[in-house]
Amino acid sequence: MANNYVQQVISVNSNWTAPGGVSSITIIPNYTNLDDQRWIGDGVVSGSTWGLARTSSGSLYSWGANGSGQLGTGDVTPRSSPTLISGYTFSKVYTGNDGAIFGQTTSGITYAWGLNANGQLGLGNVTPYSTPQIIPGDFVFTRIVRTQHVNVSTFGLVAGGAVYAWGDNTGGCLGVGTTGNAYSSPTLVLGLPEAIKDLTGHYNSCTYALGVSGTAYAWGNNAYGSLGVGDTNARSSAVTVVGGLTFQKIVTDTSLISLSASCYGLTTGGDLYAWGQNNYGQLGVNDTTNRSSPTLVVGGLKWANVWPITYGCLALTTGGQLYAWGYNPDGRLGSGDVISRSTPNLVLGSLGIPKKVVSSGGGSVFVINQANAVYAWGNNNTGNIATGDLLPRSSPVAILGGLKVAQISVVSRSEEHTSELQSH
Repeated sequence: MANNYVQQVISVNSNWTAPGGVSSITIIPNYTNLDDQRWIGDGVVSGSTWGLARTSSGSLYSWGANGSGQLGTGDVTPRSSPTLISGYTFSKVYTGNDGAIFGQTTSGITYAWGLNANGQLGLGNVTPYSTPQIIPGDFVFTRIVRTQHVNVSTFGLVAGGAVYAWGDNTGGCLGVGTTGNAYSSPTLVLGLPEAIKDLTGHYNSCTYALGVSGTAYAWGNNAYGSLGVGDTNARSSAVTVVGGLTFQKIVTDTSLISLSASCYGLTTGGDLYAWGQNNYGQLGVNDTTNRSSPTLVVGGLKWANVWPITYGCLALTTGGQLYAWGYNPDGRLGSGDVISRSTPNLVLGSLGIPKKVVSSGGGSVFVINQANAVYAWGNNNTGNIATGDLLPRSSPVAILGGLKVAQISVVSRSEEHTSELQSH
């Protein structure tokens, strides 16, 4: 069956008309860390004061505020309608909270433009650029990750498994063996003894690398013990996460609004470990005490997947049941109440087996199940979970009138959330 697309664009700012070729839209704030799968894909829009949309053919359009040249149009003039960034075709585009943009071609060449006050573009200087510039050094990045504590740092995972860093280096957060001075060119992260296959980080300037062996490494800010190395001392080069565990996945909450410093590691055997900040019981270890080393989530369950939410966590068992724990003032745990929990608690309702979970920084949770139906719960003070009212929900409710949804994303700005959904 041919794809049918939702035509209305819902925005926290205003409506706009999509350029030709844009088939689906995602609204994301310009301060959201887009790591892992959250790079800009077909037809994705990013920014609360500026936006980007990539067509299915790789053309990139931009509009909105442009004080740092982040629109890539060769000037700093704001645009009130989508404007083509001519001469470039991108397969991926990454952004962050600071107006620094990275575009990658299908051949792996990475361009950068926009704000560059701390060298976060990796171009060898601190000059802002209003047109895309190739990052020198013949790097072929397979992933770019942005983290922030004071200013923004950038990390690039290259095809061979090495990790490079540039930008702000407060507290040694780049992992290049020094502290203080910013770096304006990609510099090798030290202390990684093997090729890296995955890379993630969060807004407390902690970065995590997963080696091909399944060993986890971490560096940067270590408040709350969030590096998982047995203490709370910051590290300026990569160190091994303690415990001798073999992980298949390392995940963190990347929403800026939470500033959460918790980390979760799913082992190859299906055990779930957590460490770092635990003020709301978000580690799932039956208390609210921070942990500086990986600690087994209680309950004796085996897990198939895990999704951090704001000061909490959702996880799917190998038997297909969804559990949640952590902070719960608005029902975001889906437990039928607003009681915070420090141990896994079954999410209510027959919502099917999730294949994607998306959460906002303000406490809304969305699940796309295996049948592409969407369920939502939690904060709803602006109608953000599409239930036809402004009442929060403490258990999952079906939304969107039965539409089958391929993707969903959220805005996390104060308590504002919105999304544009593609249906089949």
